[in-house]
Amino acid sequence: MNASRTESMLPYEELEYRILEFVRTNSNGRWQATTLGTLGNAVDWTDHDEIVAALQRLHGKGYIQIRQLPVGASAWVNYVQGVNDDLFYHGGFELRITPDGRPYLEQLQTGARLKAEKIAPAAPEMAVSKLVKEMFWNILHPSITAIAQKKFDDGHYADAVNPRSRK
Repeated sequence: MNASRTESMLPYEELEYRILEFVRTNSNGRWQATTLGTLGNAVDWTDHDEIVAALQRLHGKGYIQIRQLPVGASAWVNYVQGVNDDLFYHGGFELRITPDGRPYLEQLQTGARLKAEKIAPAAPEMAVSKLVKEMFWNILHPSITAIAQKKFDDGHYADAVNPRSRK
């Protein structure tokens, strides 16, 4: 992802970010055990084929390592794309972020922050509300507006309408 991008993440980036965050948060730098169902729940993604494709992309780019201890085996089997693709669908597997995966996660985190911090355009009802407020204050006598508007804008609504507070 381009670090200068301010648009929201693409869906594949969002999924990759969630997967990497899941591994980072839960593994503390070690292998994170999971299953496809558990991972789907953790990253709030229902399409298992998309999750597998994201895992394959992340692995293919060298951002994660994937391994499995097959039932009855005494040694871990590393994932090799195109050779043991079915491991995602048969029992658990383990994930670990590689040193190259950390900068990629940081790029995605920056994109997520930019997305969260992006200021949405004012809603139409807010513009109408502002117009109504201006019209309201314009129909009042200027001496009342001078005292009451400041109190109202500061959130002191009772004082703004109380005639005894207008001194």
